[in-house]
Amino acid sequence: MPHANLADGVERMRRVEGEVFDMGTNSHMTRRRLLRTASGLGISVAGIAALAACGEAEPKVITKEVPVERVVVKEVPVEKIVTQQVERIVTQQVVNVVREEVPVEKVVEVKQVVEVPVEKVVEKVVTKEVEKVVEKVIEVEAQLPPVTVVFVHDHTSGPRGAAMGWGLDRFAQTVPHINIKLVPQPHTYEESFSIQMVAGTAGELALLSGWFKSRFQASGGFMQIDDVVRKFDTFNPHDYYFYPDTNDLTFTDTLPIGHLDGLRGPMFGLPYQGNLNTQIINLDIMEQAGIEWPTPGRWGIQTEFLEALGKATDPEAQQWGLLANGSWYGMWNSWGWALADDPNLHYRSADGLRTTMWDSGADAGIRLVNDLIQTHGVAPPVSETRELAGEFGDPFSAGRVMVRSAGSVGTFATRIKDRFRWSRMPTVEGPRGPAPYAMTMQPHLVTNSAETRGNLEACVEVCLFFAGREVQGRVAIDRGSVPIRKDVLASPEYAAGPPENHGMMKDFFEQPDARSAQMAHPAWRDWQSGGSPRIQNLSAILLGEFSIDDGIEQTLKSADRALEQSHESWQELRNWWQERPNPIKPGVFG
Repeated sequence: MPHANLADGVERMRRVEGEVFDMGTNSHMTRRRLLRTASGLGISVAGIAALAACGEAEPKVITKEVPVERVVVKEVPVEKIVTQQVERIVTQQVVNVVREEVPVEKVVEVKQVVEVPVEKVVEKVVTKEVEKVVEKVIEVEAQLPPVTVVFVHDHTSGPRGAAMGWGLDRFAQTVPHINIKLVPQPHTYEESFSIQMVAGTAGELALLSGWFKSRFQASGGFMQIDDVVRKFDTFNPHDYYFYPDTNDLTFTDTLPIGHLDGLRGPMFGLPYQGNLNTQIINLDIMEQAGIEWPTPGRWGIQTEFLEALGKATDPEAQQWGLLANGSWYGMWNSWGWALADDPNLHYRSADGLRTTMWDSGADAGIRLVNDLIQTHGVAPPVSETRELAGEFGDPFSAGRVMVRSAGSVGTFATRIKDRFRWSRMPTVEGPRGPAPYAMTMQPHLVTNSAETRGNLEACVEVCLFFAGREVQGRVAIDRGSVPIRKDVLASPEYAAGPPENHGMMKDFFEQPDARSAQMAHPAWRDWQSGGSPRIQNLSAILLGEFSIDDGIEQTLKSADRALEQSHESWQELRNWWQERPNPIKPGVFG
């Protein structure tokens, strides 16, 4: 029996079908009308197909493929890419046709357009060579083998010990594969270390003075490190002030010494702690005595300065203008050069045969120091120094003297705290201007044990770290030493008090007129202890047990004798120095 609603629907479908073929199979609007008609009758697309299948003739299905392309590309980064491309097209077509026998009066042929999604899968397999090369940098934290370096040091207490302890902790964090074995030493350990050098048992790294290096260099006691230093891009020789013949060997025995030009070699270590013969002043005593702050041209050694010392002195109150001492670089040699007729005097002659520090009237400096005690009475007798120091360690920290020599000031800051105001003091002047300052420095030196134990590069890395901005910046804070780096001396940390005007140190360094300790001599210690630069029996002279004339005469005689007796070994060291390969030179690095 025909179904009325179904027959009516078929008729409507036929009309729509006609429109389909009249308007073309590509019309989206026509297809939507067809589907809406079927939907309104509750007939699915599958149902439409079933109706079509009941016709008199076999229904025709027109299929339009609408390819939907999905490309899956797998690329593996390699250093050289080789590619081969193979395309495989997979077409999946599913048409669900439901056949159902429906009694109708008339067989209707329904022509159906079915959209079948086609999935196209393209797989790319790498086989074809191409020119493109991909370089991939992979950063991997290297697990370097552990290395141990024996580090011999006397910076174990006070401000110097604080900076060293901080540096060791920071190094352990930054360079964990290098283990530093610190071997603490007393302040004077040169004798025991000399024995170790001879026996070949010395530590690989040691904080030493340049004169010690000169004694053992020609025999191969210390390693030249210029080529190893060049491997580290963190090193720039122009970052430092140059202290001649300390970590290097340059025989800088004439003026100017070129301290502003940066380090040069051959180098056997790197700088660590320095010093200058500058002075500090008690501002409370100065102001109470009515002394004006010194200005350029009004701070003469024998005029305004001497007058100020007299104003600050009150023996009954145990207060003095100046603390005199026997330091060969502290004050009196510098004062002598400022007062001498020859502006180019050094401690000894360039030929290594004569002591010249008191030539051309330069003995005026040591004579003045003696007169400040014996004649002018503005400096306390040497015998009273310990009593004046009391519980504070030194007379200046105790507030008993207005002026004393000091380069590094960390110990004074610890002792003084806030009990009185104090400051760096401008350099005293001679007829030609400020007195030239003297420079001293102790480097970290690399011994031949580094070669024996195979850790030379590790030793250089330790030297670079302790000469670097980070540790030198810490030295600037603790102030047990004077930093060597130019940027640290110019830093806000170093300029900050105490004491006041601490940034003057940078100005002192920038003065072109400077002297070095002339440590390129294998018998430097014998020359010094024999009478020069530290006067033999200086304390006795300052106590009045020797006359100043006899003291100077005896000192020059013994000092020149030490130079004469060691002249052959001095010449051998010069010959050895001239054969040094590939040293770092001023203005040239790379």
